[in-house]
Amino acid sequence: MICTRHPARLRAVGLSALLLCGCAKSPPVTAPLTGRITVGVTTRDVRQHADMMTFAVDIQPRGTFAPIQADAGLYDEDLPPGEYLVRLTRLPARCHVSGVAQRRVTVSARRTTAVRFSVVCD
Repeated sequence: MICTRHPARLRAVGLSALLLCGCAKSPPVTAPLTGRITVGVTTRDVRQHADMMTFAVDIQPRGTFAPIQADAGLYDEDLPPGEYLVRLTRLPARCHVSGVAQRRVTVSARRTTAVRFSVVCD
């Protein structure tokens, strides 16, 4: 039944219904297209307690600089897809990275990129 006594109210209800219908057809909101880098460090030939050794991880151009313990890992998430340089720094004087201490990696949307460093101490 249509009420003709309150045409302003009828117009307001009609306008509200149009607005609601218009909003229902908007595209769905999608999750951000970011990725994650996971960094792990293992140690070999350590004469002191490995759990007391701490290094640093530098991820550029993100600007992440964080401590990481031996035989542990860390992650940096919400990274835009692209190229990153991951470095392991602040090694004790008698330790070195087996292989290279910096790696170029590519982060893809909704993916995890793993980087593992192996540290050897004399």
